[in-house]
Amino acid sequence: MSKSCPNCDGVVTRRDAVYCSIACYAKHRTKDVTDRFWAFVDVGGKDECWLWRGGTAKGYGAFHATIDGVRYSRANRVAWALANGDPGSMLVCHTCDNRMCVNPSHLFLGTDKDNIHDMWRKGRQSPPPVVTGERHHFSKMTTSTVREMRQRWAEGESIHSLARWFGVSSQSARAILIRKTWAHVP
Repeated sequence: MSKSCPNCDGVVTRRDAVYCSIACYAKHRTKDVTDRFWAFVDVGGKDECWLWRGGTAKGYGAFHATIDGVRYSRANRVAWALANGDPGSMLVCHTCDNRMCVNPSHLFLGTDKDNIHDMWRKGRQSPPPVVTGERHHFSKMTTSTVREMRQRWAEGESIHSLARWFGVSSQSARAILIRKTWAHVP
């Protein structure tokens, strides 16, 4: 399987090369960033993924460019910057979940948290299980001791004495009694 040169569509003979010759590489370096970038993209329809055909790093398209004084190294960030301006500290996420896609209409800005929630929502990974109650590794209480604490508080015992008796802080005892924690225990 042979690759074609993104500059002249000639045949690339070396396995690790991107261009067919040093001359093509030199022409490539003098092109405008926009022209240079889009030369590596298979542009499809408006709603299709536009696949990056240049170099990769960690499964994402790799493209080094400086746009308006800001340096970029990921193809999806360059695509966003060319279409919408500098993404700043925000992540450039994919609606299509295709790491090689650089279609600006498939990209959105988000935080790490937004990206993780997007991943969970799309079922690419399950959220971590929420461990509550006595299954939590730091728990000093059990379901039965929580019930006992609540019963003794209902009978008039103070929060401070209950906290001392059960070996928890007054804040923890109060949180249990007002059902801020251990709310699943009746």
